Amino acid sequence: MNLKRCDPPRRNSNQTIFAIPVISSTKMSECYKSDPNRQLYDGILDISCEYREMLPIIETNVTSGVQLTIMTYNILTICDWRKYVYVDTDFLDVRFRVILMEVSTYNPDIVCLQEVDLQKLSVFEECFQVYGYEIFLLRHNTVTTMAICYKKDLFEAVHSQISKYNLELHYSRHKNNCAMMLCLKFKEALLDSHPQPLKDGLIIVNTHLTSGMGLEYLKCEQVGVLFKFMKRFAHYCDVQLGLKSCYTFLAGDFNSEPSDAAYLSLVSKPLNVELTKSEECPDTSKNERTILNMHLRAISLYSAGYKLVDSANASVNNDKGEPAFSFYGAHWHGVCDYIFSVREWNRDDETDIESLDELEKYCSIKLLALLRMPHISEMIGPLPEEFYFPSDHLCMMARVELL
Repeated sequence: MNLKRCDPPRRNSNQTIFAIPVISSTKMSECYKSDPNRQLYDGILDISCEYREMLPIIETNVTSGVQLTIMTYNILTICDWRKYVYVDTDFLDVRFRVILMEVSTYNPDIVCLQEVDLQKLSVFEECFQVYGYEIFLLRHNTVTTMAICYKKDLFEAVHSQISKYNLELHYSRHKNNCAMMLCLKFKEALLDSHPQPLKDGLIIVNTHLTSGMGLEYLKCEQVGVLFKFMKRFAHYCDVQLGLKSCYTFLAGDFNSEPSDAAYLSLVSKPLNVELTKSEECPDTSKNERTILNMHLRAISLYSAGYKLVDSANASVNNDKGEPAFSFYGAHWHGVCDYIFSVREWNRDDETDIESLDELEKYCSIKLLALLRMPHISEMIGPLPEEFYFPSDHLCMMARVELL
């Protein structure tokens, strides 16, 4: 099968376009040769995608601590031609491969993925293993299937758990959303030539909250239950595994903007938002107390640092310092994907954006760099967009130093 190659639309001069080779290694091609339908990949000369650079935070004093990169990405692997506006339909045949190659190009140490297609899991697993990742998969339904991938030469998984929100909320609908939690210990390859981190391990949490209009109360309750899950998980790692303290990162698609109650219930303590209960979200005082009283607070890494690296694209349509969008669809664009560092809340009034100094003080991390997010003026239409962005979401990535 010969695929057509069309010239991509013109871009702004400050953007970088790179060509991805078809096969990065012999092993990579083996992922597709087992399936005749995937041999078409070998016939493509190159695939052009937009490469976004990591923007260093020059205000951060980098020391000799362990560094790692964390990515979140809703990859929308179920996709057909109706999702595309500016696209050559043949691109649909290679779209999944573009996603794999995009992740491998940025080469994060830890990847939290949402909307992983069950039909592509075998290829997905094999190819990510070639890239050096171990994979913790949630084999659920199409929309809420998720994965946490981590570099197997840097980390060792010691505990994992999948917790469903509906087991705590007991609603008739929205039964499939859940949280994936993974505890990692550091391997010598990561610690080599670095001082020992202050904490014993790493907890990674990946989630995908309910989507839909008029469900802010439900999403807010899901956040409260999420914190409950995380507290239980950390307690188990402490008591059963001897990991007294862990760096904790939370990432995913929260289907919430910075002005929404769900986002505010993550980052703003105490929560001071009036929630409207819908018919499917009955008045459950137990869950409301969970939301208000859980002693955890999440700090968005983009909120804390993006204004320092791209001030023209921070707080454009929000007052939390977040970039203008992480989702760019035909009917809406905005930020709904986040990477958080999570810490204990000590009952102080903490509603402002955290500073870099506060990240170091409370989370024992330094924020070193953030992946550049496009400006609205750079977009030519809704995503996915051929040869540039293979999903309707954009991947986000942060580099941190562990103190």
